[in-house]
Amino acid sequence: MAGLLEILFIISSLGLIVMWGWFVRLGFQANRSWGCSILFLFPISPFVFAYRFERKTRKIIYYFILSLLFFTGVTAYAVAFRPDFFPNLAHKLVALAPTFPTQSSPEPVTVKPIEQPKPVVETEVVTEPEPEVIEPVAPVIEEKKHSIRQKHYEVINVNQLSGYIGKKVRLTTANVVHEGHLISVNAGQIEIKKGGFGASATMPISKNKISKVEVYL
Repeated sequence: MAGLLEILFIISSLGLIVMWGWFVRLGFQANRSWGCSILFLFPISPFVFAYRFERKTRKIIYYFILSLLFFTGVTAYAVAFRPDFFPNLAHKLVALAPTFPTQSSPEPVTVKPIEQPKPVVETEVVTEPEPEVIEPVAPVIEEKKHSIRQKHYEVINVNQLSGYIGKKVRLTTANVVHEGHLISVNAGQIEIKKGGFGASATMPISKNKISKVEVYL
């Protein structure tokens, strides 16, 4: 059902855009003022234009009304019965956008300890018998191995999210995994900021729909 509703919404949107472009073309053919009016005062301006130029719009006005009613009906149904329809559609459209390779996090570097040469024990030989003098052997000091901690996602409780404002989070619902930066945490709703490459969108998600919470630390 969700896939059918998305197809109907896309078809109705494309149909309305085609009708709008048709009216804009007719408006600019009449004069520049009508073209700008239809371009910026849509969808009211096409009805005024059709009343003024009845001959030019005798057939197209009916197609425009049908496409507008179709788009309005699909949108009203999605808002009334599918409150998560538009966030899920936006997430799918973002997922279809081309991705570019990003620089991966550096691998942990291990520093090998420097081996110090052991001192050579020398024995002095004298004519008179004397006890051998042995110099103390300096202990070999090994440097501690240092490693760079690699960041990863950690699972936390949803009630602990208020302490991670601004962090990158990944929220799992029944249908999809939402990934973005945490903006705010309310009593029943969580808002994250999604997007990249010059475009971003704020998405509200109900707490009762979240099954798993992960924070990038």
